[in-house]
Amino acid sequence: MNLVSELGFSLLNYIDNSEDLAAKANLLKLLDDYKNNKNKENDELINAITLYNVKYEQPRNENNINYENYYSSREILYNKWKESNELKDLINLVNLLPPDIKYVPDIYTYTFNIKTNFSTKPKKEEEPKAKKEEPKAKKECPEDKEINPVTGRCVNKCKENEIRDIKTGKCIKKEEPKAKKEEPKAKKAEPKNKKEEPKAKKEEPKDKKECPEGKEINPVTGRCVNKCKENEIRDDKTGKCIKKTESKVKK
Repeated sequence: MNLVSELGFSLLNYIDNSEDLAAKANLLKLLDDYKNNKNKENDELINAITLYNVKYEQPRNENNINYENYYSSREILYNKWKESNELKDLINLVNLLPPDIKYVPDIYTYTFNIKTNFSTKPKKEEEPKAKKEEPKAKKECPEDKEINPVTGRCVNKCKENEIRDIKTGKCIKKEEPKAKKEEPKAKKAEPKNKKEEPKAKKEEPKDKKECPEGKEINPVTGRCVNKCKENEIRDDKTGKCIKKTESKVKK
């Protein structure tokens, strides 16, 4: 029975027994409880409306106002640049930054659960745990058969020159390993025979030629020629007599 119904029954009881003090006291108590309960409900309603305005309504209105101001300012700058076609107006249009829009959850009523909507840490949904598969008992086959990994059935074993394909479960021939071709070893380059340089023949000393008195051998022609005068000397390159160069006296 709720408080209103209980209050109604108590009022009827008091009317029938107006002289009963206990009935009167019970009625007054229920009236106080009803009044306190209504005050509590009103307080909770006011708190809910206040929280809704602070958390949702006011931020949402601020976002709308900021965006409308930005849109109108941008429209003015755009029309101005379109008419003038000047660089400074274009720069003003580009430098206009959009407003900082705050995130507001999609809640449009104050009748919500405060603990749920204002919880700091939302509960994570627990992922269902994967069931561990129990290992199946290994199937045994007769000696001349083996398990096909694809079908899981016992089949005849492959021949000696065959193996079972894991993907198809069929027997296929073994691939013989290809013999590796031996790469020819690089021959070492043999040093080429160096050409022997002709050795310079040693000139055998010729017998010194003797000249008569008053003559001497010309070193260029090898002939006997008159000796140079006292103030001359023989040039080794031309073989001619040239005058001696007098040494200059140093100052």
